[in-house]
Amino acid sequence: MVALLSSMVLGGATGRSESPSFPPTARAPSPELLWAWQAFAKAVQTNDRPALYRLSTACIQCADCTGPSGRVPATTFWRKDARLIFTPHTKARLLLSGKLVFGNNDHNKGLFVDPCVIPAAQAEAAHVEEVLVLVLDIDPSTKSQGLQKSFNFVKTARGYQFCGYYTIP
Repeated sequence: MVALLSSMVLGGATGRSESPSFPPTARAPSPELLWAWQAFAKAVQTNDRPALYRLSTACIQCADCTGPSGRVPATTFWRKDARLIFTPHTKARLLLSGKLVFGNNDHNKGLFVDPCVIPAAQAEAAHVEEVLVLVLDIDPSTKSQGLQKSFNFVKTARGYQFCGYYTIP
């Protein structure tokens, strides 16, 4: 599985001004990020809550969730919001290499600076990556831009941890 996912063609997307920006990227994920993504995706697919809590920061930045500044405690996210985000269709695509794009998201790390995600004292050295999952394919006949779900991970002492979710467009 690692070889399959790491051999895919990678790219980027463009965001709107009120959302994180997404500059073009073209690189394979690090083995550590790939391991974290695979563990995360498998935990989502099997609804393994203990694993999901371990693989997440204390709070999740989520524009589609309710909470102050779009941040919700990870326990609330996994209990209430995840079922709306991780539909059966989305779950089925989490490990499909042709539907994934890995990219650096350090340019948006300011969105994650919060004591329960990235403490301010650690912000300068923090490293954020994203995994885009193509959920709705691009359809040239209807000029559909498709739909991507962006899952963000911050590198911590415990490895990469899930810290944010957005949709594009």
